[in-house]
Amino acid sequence: MSSTDDRSNAFCSFLGCVEDFYRHAGIELPYFESDAQSPLTFEAGVRGMKFFIGYDPGAGETSLFVYCPLGPVPPRGSETALRLLLALNLRAAREHNAAYCIDTATDEVAYYLRRNPTQVD
Repeated sequence: MSSTDDRSNAFCSFLGCVEDFYRHAGIELPYFESDAQSPLTFEAGVRGMKFFIGYDPGAGETSLFVYCPLGPVPPRGSETALRLLLALNLRAAREHNAAYCIDTATDEVAYYLRRNPTQVD
């Protein structure tokens, strides 16, 4: 199978994931135009949390990503909070190919997950 076929399969799987996410969240999926060679990102709010669900064809097999900003690092006890996030990172990376991080553009803690969209149900 060629890389074009792989990308097309990944893109179709990504679209299925997005449709399922919106359906499960009870949110109407907005109209959009897209193709398998171009990055694409959706923003969704679920129970007060903002999610960015995207497709990045330049990321190889892990072209599906989910990014969820969680808010700023608490000013008090930030060392304790960051130690907890570092401890959780190992488990998140091992079990979910995900990580907690600090977005330097917003100075917020965020959860970032990457997956192969053809392996997500």
